[in-house]
Amino acid sequence: MVMLLLLVLIARQVHWLDYRVVGSDGLSSTSPGLFSCLRGFQLLPFIVATGLQVLTIHLAAFRWRLLMLVQGIVVDLRSVTTLSYLGEFFNSFLPGAMGGDAVKAFYVMRHTGRRGATLVSIFANRFAGLLAMVGVSVIVLAGWLLSGKGDVSSLKQPVYSIFFIAIGIAAVLFAALNKRLNNSQTLQALIVRLPFSRQLEVLREAMHRHRQMRGMLLPITVYSALIVVAFILSTMFVGMSLGINLTWYHYFVYMPLIMIMTAVPITPGGVGVMEELFLYFFSSAGDPQKILAMALLYRLTLVICGLPGVVIFFSSTKISRREIADGLVDMNANEEAIPSDPNDDCSPLKGG
Repeated sequence: MVMLLLLVLIARQVHWLDYRVVGSDGLSSTSPGLFSCLRGFQLLPFIVATGLQVLTIHLAAFRWRLLMLVQGIVVDLRSVTTLSYLGEFFNSFLPGAMGGDAVKAFYVMRHTGRRGATLVSIFANRFAGLLAMVGVSVIVLAGWLLSGKGDVSSLKQPVYSIFFIAIGIAAVLFAALNKRLNNSQTLQALIVRLPFSRQLEVLREAMHRHRQMRGMLLPITVYSALIVVAFILSTMFVGMSLGINLTWYHYFVYMPLIMIMTAVPITPGGVGVMEELFLYFFSSAGDPQKILAMALLYRLTLVICGLPGVVIFFSSTKISRREIADGLVDMNANEEAIPSDPNDDCSPLKGG
């Protein structure tokens, strides 16, 4: 219901038809509405963009399976991919931790009975994605600034916050991987007092368990980089389908930041938030209606990719949002294993 209300609110703010605007000089002119922006729409680049989004789902499934193997959770690739599509479907309707990750955790816990390991694997999967997004954005932005070939004034000021995010992540990684700090009673006492102490403890545990995954570090890094590049290229092709004139580095610098900000659980599926961020960061492209059209078409690629999850969800056991919430609360509060039922035909997990 909240999702529908947000969509209605956004729809009421969109100029669907051409409209008149009065400039600072007092002269009026006609600005194209959303329908006019879509008249030059090219289908082929949009199909490529959707295909790249599908690729990111499969690459993320490969990465998550490797991270589960580190935790001793063995699930066949087909089941992991099925859960990834299911999570993609729920990402469009549930905010933050109540999104696709929660649904995937619910099914994996029920199938394997591994509460703590499941939480750590999903958190590590999300954190690996965050690292890759920040890394790609920092590398492109730093390279562009050092080259001296671009117009620095054209960059939006918040983009520089990516450097502070990178520094923060580096500090967290150092603290999590340093044995002396891990054994520090002072640090542990400080973490317990923080409002997000549970998340930090999960991160510390994830880093501790994944320190010995040397043989898997390279493929996980490669998968993470490919996922980020694929979703950025997907956005570029959406822009190409509308004839939007933006340089490649704007996509590589801004899109990771947009996705990081959209991940904050403000609205279901980030509806409204992502569109506003598109309008802000890509305003240099000119007509805001065209940028809004790009944001809506990009969201459409996400919805299309989540459609297989609809079939998976309605062909498996129906679960409510409350059940998912209760499952996660129970998982966080109790590390004892729950009984698993591998023969449950209603579960989307069929394989070992």
